[in-house]
Amino acid sequence: DLYWEKACKDLAKQDAVLKDLIKVHSGQKLQSRGDPFYCMMRALVGQQISVKAADTIWKRLENRVGRVTPSALAKLKDNEIRAFGFSERKVEYARTLQEYFPRRNTLRYWENKEDDEVIAELIALRGVGRWTAEMFLIFCLLRPNHLPTADIGLLKPIGRHYYKDTRPTEAQ
Repeated sequence: DLYWEKACKDLAKQDAVLKDLIKVHSGQKLQSRGDPFYCMMRALVGQQISVKAADTIWKRLENRVGRVTPSALAKLKDNEIRAFGFSERKVEYARTLQEYFPRRNTLRYWENKEDDEVIAELIALRGVGRWTAEMFLIFCLLRPNHLPTADIGLLKPIGRHYYKDTRPTEAQ
């Protein structure tokens, strides 16, 4: 929590656009999405699709199983998961997470690892790339100083606020 407040103050001092955005959204802060498996599944669902589509798929899954856990996912057949909107590949990736996370599904397991260690461990899993690992660092472990430059959900508002509605390149 302290880093969030400090980051907002520092960014507001250095950037007029961010200063205005921080003011508009004052009182809001980043909060963890919960346990590691839940966070990774959210990131998996969001890979390469719009936020709206990901939210729809996620709601279908939650409506069926309640809290998304490895054991809840294990009770579903692959065709049931596909029916929520998962591609065949994402079903495979979800199964990989389901098998991998039960022994690693505590924040304690992850909290003392360096960011690079977390990324290396996660991208060794089938279906997990750097973007997904960064989403885990940001939304589960609440790690500061990550900017997923390939994230369209980040690039669109940057384009809107800094580049006259033109999406920036990763280098920009």
